[in-house]
Amino acid sequence: RQQRLKEAQDGFVWEDGYLYAIDEEGNLKTDCWIGVLYFGRDGRYTSGSKKLDRLVADVISENTKDSMTRMEKLEAMYDYTRDNIQYVGYGNHEMTYQPAHGKDGWMVEIATEALEEGHGNCYYFAAQFCALARGLGYQAYAVGGVFSAMEDPHGWVVILDEDGNQWLCDPEMEYKLHYWVEELNGGTVSS
Repeated sequence: RQQRLKEAQDGFVWEDGYLYAIDEEGNLKTDCWIGVLYFGRDGRYTSGSKKLDRLVADVISENTKDSMTRMEKLEAMYDYTRDNIQYVGYGNHEMTYQPAHGKDGWMVEIATEALEEGHGNCYYFAAQFCALARGLGYQAYAVGGVFSAMEDPHGWVVILDEDGNQWLCDPEMEYKLHYWVEELNGGTVSS
């Protein structure tokens, strides 16, 4: 327990990429909810999908270091999402997924597909980053809504911090920004 306390970051520890919550005495929290995060009888966070949990743990293990802070790990997962999904939009019939505004429960299926296939539209970017952020202990929500005066459908992530502040995270928009900047600078845009 003392070792867990030394390794803890904001009340969380990771083992092989899996997230565990601990109390002030170093005991694992089990069979409980911490916001949107559920910790099972074994103390491990679960999305409700063993497949997604394994994919998330693998990505976190392979792309973070124990020496990184939790925020540095979150930034690494944001960059991973931005850099490892190929945008495929509405021209592709397989990528027209769009959740109903305000609908919940779509994140797990779409995050799994995004992590396995590596392509999708904005909802895939949002779902994947949300799943990875939750795997780091963040209160993350994949949001389906609209933006712009044209009311274009879009997906993004909202993370609530410990102080109740909201962070809006949009790895798909940053993915597109990279290519827009490249195009403005006369470079070629790769597909």
